[in-house]
Amino acid sequence: EDKGRKRGFMKPESRPGIEWRGVRVPGNFGAQFADLAGFGGLFWYRLEFELPKGGGAGGECELQFGPIDDESWTWFNGRSAGEVTRQSNPKDYREFPRTHRIAPGVLKSGKNVLVVRCNDICLLGGIPGTQHLRIPQPHAFYTDVPVASDDPYRCCRR
Repeated sequence: EDKGRKRGFMKPESRPGIEWRGVRVPGNFGAQFADLAGFGGLFWYRLEFELPKGGGAGGECELQFGPIDDESWTWFNGRSAGEVTRQSNPKDYREFPRTHRIAPGVLKSGKNVLVVRCNDICLLGGIPGTQHLRIPQPHAFYTDVPVASDDPYRCCRR
């Protein structure tokens, strides 16, 4: 019935009053739950995770999903991260790899919430690809942290 947006499922503080099922990702929900094997329509994924202090929070990061079966809308800590739909990618929305840039300041130390709304149009539905959150780490020069194997002249020796 598409009530999730009205109920604010994408908000980090959302407590929709429903029981969320645990689902394996990567995977197709139709293959994991017999009662959803023929399901077509909207479904939601929600992941809460902790990022330790000094874990790269505050800067820009990148969320990579690979393809999602079929359409998807993604929120990170309540902010829209992007969408891939029949309108945005009419030729390849099913196979299009999702890569969303997360603006500086959205990823934070402590609790973070990732929410994905999917529309299963046909077949099994789900998130079959592997996900990655790429957090750029500050570069350290070899003089900052001495490492015996870090020889600046190693390429010039003959």
